[in-house]
Amino acid sequence: MSTGNKGEWSELYSFVKLLADGELWAASDGHLTKSATMVYPIDKIFRDDAPGRLSYIINAAKKSITVAGNTTTFDIRQAELSEYAEKILDEIKSTSSTSAFEIPDAVDIMSKLKTDKIKAKSEDKADIRIVLHHFRTGHREMGYSIKSQLGSPSTLLNAGKGTNFKYLIKGVSDAELNRIESLSSARSKVSEIEKIGQLQYAAMESSQFNSNLRMIDTCLPELVAAIVLCYFEGTSDVKSICDRLKDTNPLHFERDEVDTFYEFKTKQLLLTSALGMTPQKAWNGRFPANGGYIVVKEDGDIVCYHFFDRDEFEDYLFENTRLESASQSRHGYGSIYTADGKNYINLNLQIRFKK
Repeated sequence: MSTGNKGEWSELYSFVKLLADGELWAASDGHLTKSATMVYPIDKIFRDDAPGRLSYIINAAKKSITVAGNTTTFDIRQAELSEYAEKILDEIKSTSSTSAFEIPDAVDIMSKLKTDKIKAKSEDKADIRIVLHHFRTGHREMGYSIKSQLGSPSTLLNAGKGTNFKYLIKGVSDAELNRIESLSSARSKVSEIEKIGQLQYAAMESSQFNSNLRMIDTCLPELVAAIVLCYFEGTSDVKSICDRLKDTNPLHFERDEVDTFYEFKTKQLLLTSALGMTPQKAWNGRFPANGGYIVVKEDGDIVCYHFFDRDEFEDYLFENTRLESASQSRHGYGSIYTADGKNYINLNLQIRFKK
């Protein structure tokens, strides 16, 4: 029997519920408010985990779904799918498990829908592919990333050794650095260093991530380094970090540009991370999740931030993300070291949703 955590089961729940509803509602703001008027009728949904790539075609007039592939074609009632969606949702909401668990009712509907996976492959930014009618795109297959508030908050940008930023330590004696190095956390070390001296961004550990950021904006590596330093100085919330940068203006923008530049460039980082850019792989400027985000809310309702409705999408990312500390030992940061006769410390970037 298949097992998954709440976030993984939320992908299957979204798939079944969207088939049952036959439509996808847009969010009207950055706070997951369902639009009163903007709804996209769904033509079909694709699953890539079955031989021949099954398509699930919405027959609104018949209130049914046609499941079609190379070797099979059959219909299933939307009312039946709606019942299964409610059962899956109830199981997700009622379990207290933070690890993988089973949902017996899901096995039956997965068998009926000829799918054996509860989630997309981990390397796929697009968790589901949908053809819907959008007034800007017409009828076009697009990829969507699914995020859920039913389980633990998911990451937007995952940490790795490649997300380390290198900072030069200035104005601190070797004796003081030996004392500071004995502290356990990177945040406490940053605090002690800045009581005596200062930290100055020097470089990124990954040339690939550096190139990806510069493709978005040539000054983005310096901006992200400032964001990372703000986090290790004690501010976690992305919006609050951006407010601090407006006050301190580390990139020395013209004062009449400050209010818009920091927020705009930070949103570009969040948007590109959400839709396809990762630190590890060369990014070509294209978005695998070119449709946008589908969000499963805490009550099981589903809303969409469409890529073409960028203002609402960017506001959602900006309002709902934070930085956090990944493992120092695993990702190789937080230790003071000497190179070329100078002292440095590496600090790490990871971005997670608040809920």
